[in-house]
Amino acid sequence: ETVLVISGAGGVGSLAIQLGSHFGATVLATASTEEKRALCLELGAAQAVAAVEELQQPVDAVFEMAGGPVFDAAMEALAPGGRMVAYGISSKEQNDVRTGRLLKPPIGERCA
Repeated sequence: ETVLVISGAGGVGSLAIQLGSHFGATVLATASTEEKRALCLELGAAQAVAAVEELQQPVDAVFEMAGGPVFDAAMEALAPGGRMVAYGISSKEQNDVRTGRLLKPPIGERCA
């Protein structure tokens, strides 16, 4: 599986990268600086980017701790059937999650 770790250089993020890599996941991470992205790669991330929007593929799972626009971008990055673990809200920006969005795959993925 492909796992996205938001703020991969942080305490929980760095552990999530190491555990995900150890158990065979392809781990992608976000981090705000080049130094932090380098740390994510050292910890086992296959790719480290500054923002979720830079990713070129959908992900199966997200570990998200920022909230606000980062949460929304992470939701958009999820593959059909993907999962999100929200464990913080460092931005202090609330999000509205509509349950219908969680139940329906994107239009291009719907069965006939």
